[in-house]
Amino acid sequence: MMRVRNGYANALGAATLALLLVAAPAGAAREAPDPAATFATVNGTVITVGEYARALRHEARDSFYHGQPPEGGLARFQRRVADALVERELLATEARRRGLSPDAEAVEAGLARLAERGADAAALAAERGRLEARSLIDQLEAAVQAQPEPDPAAVRAFYDANPALFTEPAKLKLAVILLRVNPGEGGAAWQAAHDEAESILARLRDGADFAELAEIHSADGSAMDGGDLGYVHEGMLAPEIEAAARELTPGELAEPITVLEGVAVVRLEGRQAAQLRDFADVAERAAGLLAREQGEQALTALRETLLAEAEVTLRDELLEPAGGIGADPDER
Repeated sequence: MMRVRNGYANALGAATLALLLVAAPAGAAREAPDPAATFATVNGTVITVGEYARALRHEARDSFYHGQPPEGGLARFQRRVADALVERELLATEARRRGLSPDAEAVEAGLARLAERGADAAALAAERGRLEARSLIDQLEAAVQAQPEPDPAAVRAFYDANPALFTEPAKLKLAVILLRVNPGEGGAAWQAAHDEAESILARLRDGADFAELAEIHSADGSAMDGGDLGYVHEGMLAPEIEAAARELTPGELAEPITVLEGVAVVRLEGRQAAQLRDFADVAERAAGLLAREQGEQALTALRETLLAEAEVTLRDELLEPAGGIGADPDER
């Protein structure tokens, strides 16, 4: 056992236990510990080996495709779960200290869903504790993050310091004629579409009206608008079309472009550079973003304070050692 003060996260690291607590592999050399045994204590509150095992199973199921950490990721995974258990206990205790109570209706609804799936009494009891803690923590986090409205000077300073948050991306104004090809069709169909696109392109260069040809030939939804897509933010179009458009000047036609849906004839109508919006137009959004940032900072500060003041006793031998078998290479 090891007592940890003012720095729990730095002390998770000298032990040997693979996922025996999740699912002991056939022929495992070690016997899994008693689920009722103590895994850790947090300010005197016991977290059992069984709770740790359930947290490992739950997190593995939610985080990994096959329900197992990737090779080399076991140590990091175990530490993450252990950290989360300790933080959960600290936050739930703080919520109770502030007079908060679990949402009984939500807890009972969650238990009813689990019971419908055949959970036994032990599983329901364990889930009740988890749901109650989650309810308490959600309420605590909401209360801590509910910040007063920032003063105008702070909002303006936030706007000035974060121009990227208030800048409209560059836009392209394009017209398109799409000759659709079903993805499953063979090369002959794609070649025919490409040949037709070349023919349309030649007619356009000879002075044919783009809108008229779009209404006749295009399978895109913009056909009835003469192929006009209007102004579109960069990043919203097929990358092949955007790459071609970057090389065009307004009024210029690109060579036929193969995209997922078929072959496209594209003309650049215009472009708008990225533009910082005036503060008056985004002041309300800036205030909301600043309040959210301040809320996150307050919550982070609370977590750090609770961890710094916590007294944690941890069963080191139930954690894979950092730098040991199963550790990530960059942890060694």
